[in-house]
Amino acid sequence: INLTVSYEEEKVKALRWYLEQKGTKLEDELVKAVDTLFNKMKATAIEPEKQTCFICHGDCVEDANYLAERMKNELGVPEVIVGYTGPVIGAHSGPGTLAVFYLGTER
Repeated sequence: INLTVSYEEEKVKALRWYLEQKGTKLEDELVKAVDTLFNKMKATAIEPEKQTCFICHGDCVEDANYLAERMKNELGVPEVIVGYTGPVIGAHSGPGTLAVFYLGTER
């Protein structure tokens, strides 16, 4: 028995229930979160068309690829390298984590 999977499934069920009470869906909130990450990069990136950018994800490759495509299409980023988070960061952040690495005007 993998208790971690069961625990994660229960957390997702609870989150879905909470968001339904607010009149929204989990999928809509996830898209908003990725769009917020993209908008932050758009506002702070220094010459993104001249950068190689990186995305690390915690078992959410679809979200990472969606973000990478937006970076390429809308910001002109020539190359986006997508990979998994390492075990130390992953153990602290969990599944669904996205991290974007680029040169920007602020931390």
